[in-house]
Amino acid sequence: MLNPDIIRQQITNLGMQFPQLIEDADAWALSIESETSAFDLLRQIERRRQEAANMAGALASNIAEIEIRQARFVEREKAMRVLAFKIMSAADLRKAEFAEATYSIRNGQQKLIGDTDAEQLPVALQRRKVEANREAIKEALKAGQTVTGFELSNAEPQLSIRTK
Repeated sequence: MLNPDIIRQQITNLGMQFPQLIEDADAWALSIESETSAFDLLRQIERRRQEAANMAGALASNIAEIEIRQARFVEREKAMRVLAFKIMSAADLRKAEFAEATYSIRNGQQKLIGDTDAEQLPVALQRRKVEANREAIKEALKAGQTVTGFELSNAEPQLSIRTK
């Protein structure tokens, strides 16, 4: 891969040699392309970026397939657990020991049954979560309001890449 530091130096030298080119964006870009290795480096970067994107896509596909397989095994494990429970219940066995595992049927824990609107419960039986509404804060700051502890940042330049 080309050395970005050398290319940066080539660009700096070009700007010092021909400062008038910097004012004309088209002439500057043409000079960068013809007098430095910047565009060669950008082409290499683009090839590597595309390879990384392709690998990420392939991995996402593999992950999706593995997750489907995992879900099947999870369901199979649940089915085997249910089957073992049914067999032990039918045989009135509370415990079965073997080299691989020990199965035992135990009493479950109590569950809370029911549902109601939390507002209808006494305050001592309610749980409330308070958090900052970041979208509302952003809109308030854009409208010129002051919100203690918050401010809007300057937008940073971003690279846009279009491919055919």
